[in-house]
Amino acid sequence: MGAWGTAIFSDDLAQDIRLEFRELIGDGLSPEEATKKMVRKNKSALSEPEEAPVFWMALAATQWKCGRLIHSVKNKALAAIKDPASLILWREEGEKLVRKRQAVMAALKVQLLSPQPPPKRLSKVFHDRTDWRIGHAVSYRLLSGKYVVLRVIGLDSDAKSQTAIVDVCDWVGVKVPSANFIAKCPRKRSKWYDRNIKEAKALKGEERNCALRWEENDGKFAVYSHSKRDYPEDRLAVVAKGLKFKSEKLYGVTYFGGWRKLDKYLEVDMKLK
Repeated sequence: MGAWGTAIFSDDLAQDIRLEFRELIGDGLSPEEATKKMVRKNKSALSEPEEAPVFWMALAATQWKCGRLIHSVKNKALAAIKDPASLILWREEGEKLVRKRQAVMAALKVQLLSPQPPPKRLSKVFHDRTDWRIGHAVSYRLLSGKYVVLRVIGLDSDAKSQTAIVDVCDWVGVKVPSANFIAKCPRKRSKWYDRNIKEAKALKGEERNCALRWEENDGKFAVYSHSKRDYPEDRLAVVAKGLKFKSEKLYGVTYFGGWRKLDKYLEVDMKLK
């Protein structure tokens, strides 16, 4: 579990719970159905004494705000507020943070015991799922009318979404090059790459090695849609398939905002226009 503050949602698990519940309601599930599904999915967290209280408090706070707080979740959250285990993480950081967390939980108790707002309409979440595959090369027409070529080097997938992880050839032109050229073309690096490599090399020992490994991932980024309208279909074309690329580790991938911000990203960060 990763917490960076004392607020109910200043925690990785709590934020995941909030997003998951809202998504399930948007998909048409009832609060009871969504809760059962989340309990099944989060069995591991619920078995941990310091994580279970976070789960129930985050779920109750989310349900209350959405106007869908169910009785069983309310009771679990109120019990969690009284549970000494709910303060384990903060006790490790000192009594000052314990007192702040206790105040947050006391405020949550007051909220949960008060009348909740009317149910809010939650929109169905759009799940982008690319049909590209690793080894595909895709031309993309820039606003200038010139082309760049994206190479699919990985896929970030879960049960509902599949996002393409790409790099871009160090090339821009008016005619898409051959598959052989695309496969061998160096990766385009960001404008920060040379500076960051220089700074990394100035470090020592394992810190230097870690920094250099991280910077070697410069130029990998995800392309994805927030809605069906985001996808620039008229500017994209798969121009090669089955290309062989060097095996890639996908840590350090840039998520810059998806298709709607790709033109700005390529122009400003990659100097491609």
